[in-house]
Amino acid sequence: QWHINTNEIPNNNIDDDNNGYIDDWRGWDAANNDNTPSAFNPTNSNFTHGTHVAGIVAGATNNSLGIASIGFNCKIIPVKIADDASSSLSGAYLGVEYGIMSGANIMNMSWGGSGYSATYQALFNLAKSKGMVCVAAAGNASTSMPMYPASYNNVISVASSTITDALSSFTNYGATI
Repeated sequence: QWHINTNEIPNNNIDDDNNGYIDDWRGWDAANNDNTPSAFNPTNSNFTHGTHVAGIVAGATNNSLGIASIGFNCKIIPVKIADDASSSLSGAYLGVEYGIMSGANIMNMSWGGSGYSATYQALFNLAKSKGMVCVAAAGNASTSMPMYPASYNNVISVASSTITDALSSFTNYGATI
């Protein structure tokens, strides 16, 4: 079920709830800095992977439709992090910031790359101090090299496993997972 920010009046160009985001009644597009978190190009995996994961985790249960998820009665706050023009994930950390500001309990981050940043570590420290659990994909490069955000402190890093609970051949592994 999608979360609707009832403290925001849709499309009046005013930040009614004073959270720093104008008209974010249905989530936020952190890459393009607007209130349209819908997929720009639904066939591009940069725009659909997070939606797919959110549907698995928080799909409505006990309704005789589709799947029954593990997150009973969850509400999803849509946050788009992929830039409409380039598909780059330019809004990734701004999306985490939006999740913190929105009071999210859990943040799914199915994205990543190399390169540590003290600024981003501070962002995850803030998330933890606000009670938010951050979960990130370990990566799919079959390496033990740290990938981020999965390797930041206060982030739960999740690797892929096979049906026998062995590491998948492509998944990242190592001390930070």
